Amino acid sequence: MTKKFSKEECISIYERFVSHATISVNRGKTDYAYNDVKAAARWAYHFNWIYNDVRLDNIIRRIGRLWSKPFELKLDGKKRYLLIDTHGVDNRGLTQQYMRALMAMEAEFLFVSVEPNVAEQRDIRSELAAYPRASTLFLDNKKMMPRQRLEIIVDVVKQYQPQVAIGHIFPWDPIPFMLFDLARGMKIYNINFTDHAFWIGSSFIDYNIEFRAYGMTLSLEARHLQIKQIICLPYYPIKPIYEPFHGFPDLPKDSIKIFTGGSFYKMMGDNDLFFKLCDSLLDLSPRVVLLVAGPGDDSQVRGKISTMRNSTRVYLIGDRRDVNEVVKHCDLYLNTYPLIGGLMSQYAAANSKPILTYGKEHKVEGVVNHFSNNVKTFFSIEELLAYARRCIDDENFRIEEGEKNKIGVMDEERFNSIFCEIFNDKYVDYFHWDKMSIDYDVISNLYLDVENNYSNTAFKILFSSLKIRALFMFPQYTLYFFSTCIHEGLKFISKKFHVS
Repeated sequence: MTKKFSKEECISIYERFVSHATISVNRGKTDYAYNDVKAAARWAYHFNWIYNDVRLDNIIRRIGRLWSKPFELKLDGKKRYLLIDTHGVDNRGLTQQYMRALMAMEAEFLFVSVEPNVAEQRDIRSELAAYPRASTLFLDNKKMMPRQRLEIIVDVVKQYQPQVAIGHIFPWDPIPFMLFDLARGMKIYNINFTDHAFWIGSSFIDYNIEFRAYGMTLSLEARHLQIKQIICLPYYPIKPIYEPFHGFPDLPKDSIKIFTGGSFYKMMGDNDLFFKLCDSLLDLSPRVVLLVAGPGDDSQVRGKISTMRNSTRVYLIGDRRDVNEVVKHCDLYLNTYPLIGGLMSQYAAANSKPILTYGKEHKVEGVVNHFSNNVKTFFSIEELLAYARRCIDDENFRIEEGEKNKIGVMDEERFNSIFCEIFNDKYVDYFHWDKMSIDYDVISNLYLDVENNYSNTAFKILFSSLKIRALFMFPQYTLYFFSTCIHEGLKFISKKFHVS
C-alpha cells in the first residue's frame, strides 16, 4: 500500500511537527521538542518546498539554553579552530577537504564528531591521529541522549577555547547550532555541502561557504542570507588512502565502460528518462557496457534496469568505497538525471574522463568548471548522444576531452591556498558567480514525483523519526504506517536469509 502526497499534505504534516515542537518546548518537554525539530527538518529535506525556517531555529535556541548555559570564549590572541561534524564519513561529504586544509595551514584545531559512524571513519581517524596539532572528540556511544552530547561538547569547547568554528553539519542536526548559540565570541562558518536542499541553522551562522552558483543562489533567495555572508570555495574529490581497486565483474576485454552512480533517487523521475537514456547510449555500440554504483536498497533500480532492452550490458556493482579507482578504470562518466551527482562528476574530471550530462533544472558546470569551461550540460539528448558516439568511437578524442576536464576542476593545492586566504582575512572571490534562474515550483514538484512514483519512503521517515508517536500524531495514516512496517520487515527477512 503506497500513498501519493500532495504538496498541501506535505506542508500540513510539516506544520504539525512545528506546532508540536513549539508546544513541547513551551511545556519544558525538550526531548519531544528536539525529536520534532529533527523530524520536521528531515521531512522538509525530503520534499524541499522550503529551504530554511527561523521557527525551527528559534526552537533549537530555546532547547539549547534549557539544556546548558551561554558562555564567553576568551580571546587570548592564539587562533584555535573548531571543526564540528555530524557523522564524518571517509571520502564522502567535505570533512577531509577541510581537515586537510587546516593541516596544510598548520592550524591548531579541535575536531568534534557528534554522532560518528565509526566503521566509516578509518581514514579520518588515522589522519587526525597523525597530526600533532589536532585534538579530537568522538561521541561514539550510540545510546547517548542528545542533551548528554551537547553537555560534553560544551565542556570540551570551554576548555579548548576556539576562536573560529567550521560546521560540516547534516541538514537535521540541531546540536552544533545549539553550541554556536551558547558559545559567545566564535566566528561561525558553515560548509554548505547539501546546498540543493533544506537545512536548519541558517540564522546561527556568520558565513556560508558555497561550492557552486546554484547553492549560492538558494542561500540568497531562499535561505535569506546576505551577500556579505557568502564565501565561494569549490571543493575537490578526496582520494581514499587505504582503498585499492576491488575490480569489476567479468567484462569483455574490448568493452567501453561507462560509469554512473550516486544516490539512486537521483536516477528516478521524469518517466524513467534516465534509464531510457542509458538504453540509447548502449545502442551506440555493442562494445559499450554500463556500470552502476550506489549505496542502499537497489531493488527499484534493478526493476528499472530489467525493463531496458540492453539490460544484459548493465552491471550493478554496489556501494563502492573504491569509487575513485572505479572511475579511473572506466572510459566515460554518465551523470545521473534528473538530479546530477556533484562529487561523482568531480571524480570523473579529476581522473581525466569525459562527462555526459543531460539536464533541465540541474547543470554540471558549477561543480567541475572552476578554472575552464570545457564541461557542458546537454539540453538535447540527440546532441549528447552525438558527443557520446564520438567519445566511444575515437579514443584520442576521448582522452583529449578528459584531459581538458582535469585542468578545469579544483585540486587540493588550490583549495588549500584559497582556504588559507579566507581564514587569514585575505578572502578574494576568484569565481564571480552570477545568480542562477531557479524554478522553485519545478524543483519541489520533482521531489514530490520521486516520492510518489519511485521511492515511497516518506512513511519510513515519519516512523523512524517518531516511532510509536507517529500513530498518535497522524492517526489518519495508520494503515500506511502498518503497511510500511510489514514491507520493511519482509525486506529485512529477505536480506537476512537471502529469500528471493
